[in-house]
Amino acid sequence: MTQDTSSKTIKLLTLAFLIIIGLIIFKTLYFMIGAILGALTLTVVLSKPFNILVHKKKWKPVVANLTLLFASIILILFPFYLLSIFVFSKIKPIIDNPQPMLDNIQIINTYLLNQFGINLLSKESYQMIADLIKNTVPQIINSGFNSLTNFVFMMVILWFTLINNRIINRWLKHHLPFRLNQNIQIVKAVKMSIYSNAIGLYILAFIQAIVAIIGYYIFGVNEPITWGLITGLVSIIPVVGTMAVWLPLSIYSIAQGTVMPGIMLGLYGFFIIGSSDNVFRFILQKKIAETHPLITIFGVLFGISLLGFWGVIYGPVLMVLFIALFNQLHQKQLN
Repeated sequence: MTQDTSSKTIKLLTLAFLIIIGLIIFKTLYFMIGAILGALTLTVVLSKPFNILVHKKKWKPVVANLTLLFASIILILFPFYLLSIFVFSKIKPIIDNPQPMLDNIQIINTYLLNQFGINLLSKESYQMIADLIKNTVPQIINSGFNSLTNFVFMMVILWFTLINNRIINRWLKHHLPFRLNQNIQIVKAVKMSIYSNAIGLYILAFIQAIVAIIGYYIFGVNEPITWGLITGLVSIIPVVGTMAVWLPLSIYSIAQGTVMPGIMLGLYGFFIIGSSDNVFRFILQKKIAETHPLITIFGVLFGISLLGFWGVIYGPVLMVLFIALFNQLHQKQLN
C-alpha cells in the first residue's frame, strides 16, 4: 500500500468516524432541537444590536448580553402572560356560574342537531370527550414542561452564541468548503432568510390581528379587539393558526341565530384572515431577503412536517441553503 493510498484511507476512516459520532450526538440531543433553533434565530436577530452596543456604544459584552437576553425573555413571555390573564378573566366567571356556558352549549348542540344531525350531548360524544381529555391533558402537561425546559436551554445557548457571534460568523466564512467570497454569500443568504422569517412571524401576527379586528367589528363579534389580538397570537401556530379563533366564533354566531353574519364571518376568516398570512409573507420575504414566493411556500410546507413550529422559519432557510450550495457547487464545477 502506497503512502498516498494510506493517507486517503485514513481520511475516509476519519470522515466516517466523524459522521457516526455526529449522528449519535444529533440523535441524543434531538429533544433540544427547538432550543438550538430558537437560540440560533435570536442570535441572528440580536447580533446587530449586540455589536452596536459593544463596538459603538462601548458597553461591556456581558452587560450588553444580559440586557438583550432580558429583553428577549420579556418580548417572548409577555404576550403569553397577557393571554393567560385574559383566559383566566374569562374562565373565572364560568367557574363561578357555569349555567350561561351550558346554555350556549345547548344552543350550539340544538343547531347542529337540527341542521346536520350531529348530537354533541349524546352518550357517545360524552365518552369521546372524556377519552380525549384523558389522553390530551397528560400530553399538554408534558408539552408545557418540555417547552419550559427548551426555553431555559435556549437562553443558555443564546448567552454563548450571542457573545461569540463574530467569532462564529468568522469561523463559518473561513471553513465552508468554497472560496471566501462564496462562503460570505452563503452565510449572508442564510442569515437574511432567518432574519426575514423570524421578524416576519411577528409582523404577520400583528397584521392578522388588525385584519381580524376589522372583520370581527364588521360582523358584530363581542370584544373584537380582544379576540383580534388572540387571533394574532395564535397565528404563529402552524397549520391551525387563526382558524382556531374565527371558526368557533362563526359557529357560535350562527347558533345564536345571526346566521348571515356568522356565515360572512366564516368566509371572511377563510378568505381574508387566512390568505393575508400568505400574501404578506410573500411580500416580506421578497422585500427583506429577496426570496421567491415558491421557495417560501415549499419551505414552510416541508419545514412544518420536519421541525414543527420552527419549520415556519427554518423550512425556507433550508431551501435557501440548498439553492445557495447548489449554485456554488455548479459555479465551482464551471470554473
